[in-house]
Amino acid sequence: MSKLDKTKEILNTLRASFGIAVALIVTITTGLINIYNKGNIDTLFYIGAILDIIFLLSLPIIIKHIIKNMKSIEEL
Repeated sequence: MSKLDKTKEILNTLRASFGIAVALIVTITTGLINIYNKGNIDTLFYIGAILDIIFLLSLPIIIKHIIKNMKSIEEL
């Protein structure tokens, strides 16, 4: 496998992981809103909130790696 193909594959994987992270953020946030509206705030709510924050903070990291790989493709 050439270096270009390997970089493209990494880039595709990063794009897929970005989409999955966004989907998880939307799903968890919707669940948290429903739990909050029902007034059933318990440990599950706080665990979901922590996971939501973790996924939200991972997005800039994924974007940074996507940009880095796009620049390396330009150089190849």
